[in-house]
Amino acid sequence: MIVLDKSGSMSGTKWTNAVAATNYAIDTLNDDDRVGIVLFDSSVYSYNMHEIVAATPDMRSYLKSWLSEKYASSGTNIFSGLRTAFELLGDDEDTLSTFF
Repeated sequence: MIVLDKSGSMSGTKWTNAVAATNYAIDTLNDDDRVGIVLFDSSVYSYNMHEIVAATPDMRSYLKSWLSEKYASSGTNIFSGLRTAFELLGDDEDTLSTFF
């Protein structure tokens, strides 16, 4: 699960670096991995608000394209972003999550 702050304070180089790091993480995924991406500013955004999905080559390409269309703006609502991420992860015991 990748959670990114896309609020206005992330504009410019910070957002560019966050997207580059996320693209790198996406590139390291294997076909049998699962992935979810949640973005937040004053609202919450995800390519799929219902579940994390298999990281197939097509999905990895789609995620990078989806992310390239986003930009930093608005306020910051970190609580809703993290809550959405945890809801997407659910109670899956096979899910390994790292938050930093």
